[in-house]
Amino acid sequence: ADHAGALARLPRTLRAMYTHALQSRLWNAMATARAGLSGVGEGGEERREVGGSAPHTSALSSLASVLPGDVILETDDEADDSESDDGPRRAPRVRVATAADVRTVSVSRLVLPLAAPNAVYPTNGPRDAAAALAGGMGIDLASCTPTAAGAKPPPVALGCLAAAAGGYRKLLVRPSHVGVDLVTVADADDAVAGDGCLTAAATPWTPGAPVPPGAAVAVVVRFRLPKSAYATVAVRELTRGGVVEGDGGGGGG
Repeated sequence: ADHAGALARLPRTLRAMYTHALQSRLWNAMATARAGLSGVGEGGEERREVGGSAPHTSALSSLASVLPGDVILETDDEADDSESDDGPRRAPRVRVATAADVRTVSVSRLVLPLAAPNAVYPTNGPRDAAAALAGGMGIDLASCTPTAAGAKPPPVALGCLAAAAGGYRKLLVRPSHVGVDLVTVADADDAVAGDGCLTAAATPWTPGAPVPPGAAVAVVVRFRLPKSAYATVAVRELTRGGVVEGDGGGGGG
């Protein structure tokens, strides 16, 4: 079968979507592995014995510092517009952290790469997780090319991955423009849509004020996140608890 020919017939934007999906899957494998180095499980909680009663631990507090072998931004104010949709893209300057960086570099500078031939990968384990996942799909992570002639057909994204510019995403991000409002809504069951947005008129409410008969008090949380961050994860960190999603999913940021 002519997989390369089929790929070439797809619109460029669709090919890019497959490429970004593959890069995100490999990035997630590295993120899970890196969190594990700090004792954080896949659910974002500190690892503990099954049935343990330890309270939820913020991922930010567990990932308190960089580790030798991490990939870090060169400076605190180094901008990453490698995933920007506006204008030319420029990857940030990064380097591999040393033991001397552990006490001096903020965890806010910790990043992980999007798979690309020119990417700088961490040397403390996460790259191995991505390489194993890529290898299972017939991809050599270093060159973003098929591992061997006759290997099973690689993902449709591979034709674009070898030419991808790559980029870096922060492992931890802080929401900006955070705000919380207390409001009353007439019907608690119908007030929130599947995407988590209020669908009914809301009235500002202050603690101690009477609640109208039949109404309910709701908390409205506002914040902004960068591209590729998820609102549900931010809410979990803000509440130190779980997030129950509506029918619409509500996973995007």
